[in-house]
Amino acid sequence: IKHPVTIKPTVAEFGIYVNGKKIDNSAEPYPILIYKDITYFPMTWRFGVEEFGWDYKYTNETGLQISSH
Repeated sequence: IKHPVTIKPTVAEFGIYVNGKKIDNSAEPYPILIYKDITYFPMTWRFGVEEFGWDYKYTNETGLQISSH
């Protein structure tokens, strides 16, 4: 069933901090978004590996695997 109202994601404009550092979301190539009151971080190398310390692995057989240290 199609939702009767179009809801578009918006760029988060409130203060966002990652590891104690303020993120200038307006300068991010892939900004943090808000959609239906949920905050979405982009799955980029910058956030995933450099900030969150994740280990990424992708294969056609297993898909995307993310593990943290």
